[in-house]
Amino acid sequence: SGIVLALVIALSGMAWSQEPPAGPPPGEGPEMMGQGGPGMGPGMGPGGPGMGMGMGPRGMREKMDPETHKKLAALRMTSEAHKKLADLYIEQGKSDEAVAQLKKILELANAVTDENAKRKVSDQIGRVYIEIAQIYLKNNKIAEAEAILNEGVEKTKADNPETASRMVLTLGDMFRKAGKTAEAEKAFQRVIELNAAAQT
Repeated sequence: SGIVLALVIALSGMAWSQEPPAGPPPGEGPEMMGQGGPGMGPGMGPGGPGMGMGMGPRGMREKMDPETHKKLAALRMTSEAHKKLADLYIEQGKSDEAVAQLKKILELANAVTDENAKRKVSDQIGRVYIEIAQIYLKNNKIAEAEAILNEGVEKTKADNPETASRMVLTLGDMFRKAGKTAEAEKAFQRVIELNAAAQT
């Protein structure tokens, strides 16, 4: 069935474009959907993540200096190129090469230093982590899939518990399908714990 990203993520924050978003009022960035599922920007390929186009509140753009915008635009275009290479390698059955390209997107995301953008990047890199995990699962690399998801959770749980929760849910589903019910139960309980504070 290929790489399935079972996520519903409304992208609302990244100021990766030099042009203001059209249509939604400030604070309501549009949802970006790629072919076959949620993508991170237009033209990103079947259901996969890139670093997104201009999706954020106009207020965020105004807080960034021109040099920051220039750097973010360069990161965006570079990440899109890595995503398209990953798609190409997947089509050719070159899973290791595809994973390597997706990991380069994670490296680019880690290079973002602007605090406003950094908080939003965590949502997008969560999707990259999940796609890498799906590639590992497709190749029966369960341990690698578990490791990459746990890495993603640690990277995002402080700034974006929702994104971290999605990765833990993916981990729980992976365990459930593998017949590891105890591990699946722990994963689902972990999601409840991650979100407990926000409900009080």
